[in-house]
Amino acid sequence: MKKYLSLMGIMVLTILLSACGAKKEGSEMLDHHTDLFGENVYFFSPEDDPKEIQEILDEMYTAQETNQFGDNRYALYFMPGT
Repeated sequence: MKKYLSLMGIMVLTILLSACGAKKEGSEMLDHHTDLFGENVYFFSPEDDPKEIQEILDEMYTAQETNQFGDNRYALYFMPGT
């Protein structure tokens, strides 16, 4: 039952993300996701520059390395092909 609920959650998230539309400018899609999910949720797609993704991940790691029990939490979503 747990696997079924997890699969349904992934399907709903995939449908929601695919309904967001194509990425026209670098910040339009990010702003839309920020409005929906909050500033601590990151979505990465195959169109994103791998170096920029790595910079963001390194920044998060630096902040979280010594703050593992702090209040700042992040959610990272990688679209297929990322």
